[in-house]
Amino acid sequence: MADDLKKTLDDEKLIRETLSGDISAFGAIVERYWKMAVGLALSSTHNAAEAEDIAQESFLKAYSNVHRLRDPSRFAGWLCMIVSQQCVNYIRKTAHNNKVLSRQAPARADSCAVAANGDSRAG
Repeated sequence: MADDLKKTLDDEKLIRETLSGDISAFGAIVERYWKMAVGLALSSTHNAAEAEDIAQESFLKAYSNVHRLRDPSRFAGWLCMIVSQQCVNYIRKTAHNNKVLSRQAPARADSCAVAANGDSRAG
């Protein structure tokens, strides 16, 4: 329990230092929570490269919005919410891209078949 309290106090201090312009303080936060963020993203994406991208985007978003964090002791939970939302965005984007690709695939297959058969309408 004492370790949790120390970690929370350290988070608060690092957030205060980040807010006063110390970028290295946020670097320490990234080091502390990187594995957690990647693990959370990986559980949603099942893709290690995408999970790392999502974690990086999440930390950038957290850094850009750290001034909105009301209670610095709750940074970890706030970061989890950001990562989770980034995962939702990723899943929506890939689902949309898959729909677009699946709509385009039959048209490409039809035009390839026409071209292979030598139909004069192709081309």
